[in-house]
Amino acid sequence: MKNKEIYSALIGSGFFALPYLALSIPLAPSLLIGGAAFVAGELVFTNKKIKGFSKSLNEIINDAKNNNKKISDAKKSIKNETVKEYLNEINITIDQIIDVVKENNNKIYKLDNFFEYYIPVTVKIANKYKDIELNKIESKDSKEFLEDSRKMLYDAKNGYKKILSSLYEKEFIDLDAEMKVFNSMINSDGIIDEDFDIKEGGKNE
Repeated sequence: MKNKEIYSALIGSGFFALPYLALSIPLAPSLLIGGAAFVAGELVFTNKKIKGFSKSLNEIINDAKNNNKKISDAKKSIKNETVKEYLNEINITIDQIIDVVKENNNKIYKLDNFFEYYIPVTVKIANKYKDIELNKIESKDSKEFLEDSRKMLYDAKNGYKKILSSLYEKEFIDLDAEMKVFNSMINSDGIIDEDFDIKEGGKNE
């Protein structure tokens, strides 16, 4: 959530500088004013509704964590080991996506369906699968549901991993371009020891 922290810091700095530099208010009170403004900025940006979502960033993340816990809870009661493994991978991937969004909230704009539809539906499937197993329902419809659920959870775990990879894709592209520029500059400046063997991690003898 780097942007939120930057904006909050700017607000806090402004509210510190104005009383301290412009109004000659003593340092301690000015720091208190600036600190209070920073905290207020954090709350405003955290609780502001995200475009394309019906909730604030804080609410979206909390809901995702709660839903992921529901998936984990359902998994504990499911006997089918394959389904449990699928749900375990889904749990891990959801946690990773949440961490990425917390680190850079701009990435959430790609994830409206993921947070507001995919995760809640995954919760429903996991809970229904658990209920059918626990109640030993053996009707034709229940058997079809269990089979369809296994396929859907398999697709979900792979799809969620693709979502996670896509969040890093632009960063990889940007870093690759930066590395090429770096390599070109370091070569043109003549600061590379040509005797250095990168693969071995030392100089050739």
